[in-house]
Amino acid sequence: MPASRQQIQDLATNLLAECGVDRLPVPVEAIARRCGAVVVQVDADDELSGFLMRRPAAEGNLIGVNRAHHPLRRRFTVAHELGHMLLHTQEPLHVDRQTGVFLRNHVSSAGVERNETEANLFAAELLMPKEWVLQHFAQRRDPQVVEDAELRELAKRFGVSQQAMTIRLANLGAISLG
Repeated sequence: MPASRQQIQDLATNLLAECGVDRLPVPVEAIARRCGAVVVQVDADDELSGFLMRRPAAEGNLIGVNRAHHPLRRRFTVAHELGHMLLHTQEPLHVDRQTGVFLRNHVSSAGVERNETEANLFAAELLMPKEWVLQHFAQRRDPQVVEDAELRELAKRFGVSQQAMTIRLANLGAISLG
């Protein structure tokens, strides 16, 4: 059954609270470990973002991320795969090729693949919690103008790419991409 936007937001918010996260950037790998995942960096073709392999509880589920990708992209991939782990429990193996906020194939970028959309939303909610983003965004010098440097600084605080932060702000209605 599809998860609603509110259910995904609540899941991420509750997970942050359970893990005692109260500062930035969100320690996504520590959260994944606390959820029973082992995070590993793997050598892979550039098109592979990451994967989730379910294993027996004693071994921990395996989240693999492409070591060749930028560290910010790897953070998002860990959060994205954690989203699959928590939301899509029926999948024994999930492989993401050119998906997520950073590289999207025609299916996920069009929002057609529900599981990918949900995992992306979970990753955004976990790494860039709504209330925190809006609070930090409101501290701009000029509330009428969004400076590129301010977006870069905000992205840096949250440990995400400027592109991911821009998309998050647009999805929250704080900025318009038009």
